[in-house]
Amino acid sequence: MSHERLHELLGQVHQELERADSIDDESRELMFEVSDDIRYLLESGREKTEDQTRPVGDRLDDLVLAFESRHPRLSRMIEEVIDTLGKMGI
Repeated sequence: MSHERLHELLGQVHQELERADSIDDESRELMFEVSDDIRYLLESGREKTEDQTRPVGDRLDDLVLAFESRHPRLSRMIEEVIDTLGKMGI
């Protein structure tokens, strides 16, 4: 159930990113990269290591802070992703 919920949340985050035109390209790209890394983690059971220096959770925390004031809905969605990952033990 948690995997399904997480995929649903990531889809909602992607939709919100597509609608929000005031998000800078760097933040938008980071969110897409983190989403891809989460999908990889769910499929393989481990995090990618070759192209990242920080764990997914840390990068998600940074995104919450970046979006908090200008995109509170997106920030709450990302917090829900973090919570779901935590419940899954990730």
